[in-house]
Amino acid sequence: MSSKAPSSIVQSSFFSRHKKTLKHLGILWLAFFVLVAVMLPFREAGFQDDYEYHHAVRNLLNTGVFKNSEITIVTFIFQGYWGALFSHLFGFSYTTLQAATLTLFFFGISAFYLTLLELFSDRKKALFFSLFLLFSPPLLRYAFSFMTDIPYLSLFLLSIYFAVMTMRTGSLRYAILTGSIGACSFFTRNLGIF
Repeated sequence: MSSKAPSSIVQSSFFSRHKKTLKHLGILWLAFFVLVAVMLPFREAGFQDDYEYHHAVRNLLNTGVFKNSEITIVTFIFQGYWGALFSHLFGFSYTTLQAATLTLFFFGISAFYLTLLELFSDRKKALFFSLFLLFSPPLLRYAFSFMTDIPYLSLFLLSIYFAVMTMRTGSLRYAILTGSIGACSFFTRNLGIF
């Protein structure tokens, strides 16, 4: 007879252990999707330097060569390829590039919640501060664009989460994720480090 528990028991124990965390994440995710629906973000228009980033992604798709504009951030590399991936999958447009930004923002907000929860063990405060970050007017200004601010912040928050998990567990896997995602944030917006 096997000593391993059936997968349904393991899954149910996981969900029972993390029920409140999943509930609060669900609230955060619902707020995110309601915000996206209310803001009506998907429009075929750029914002500030969006035009330059848009052209860099279009050039990458058309020629296969990444060529950044002289007036944009030099390390726009990760975000350029991220936008090209979304454009390859869903078609090239401002709407697709905005969806690429919002996808990173979704993961960044989630990582922020999980980091706060890991550091302070208070689900309600973690949810409150995550919602505060989500509805922050300066962030909302850039969340519905293809500017580098939100992708950088989101990748930075993800790398912080994995750094905390590395310190907590000593896991090499988390350390590799920390370094990899941190590098992606640097190759999105190196000026954000200062």
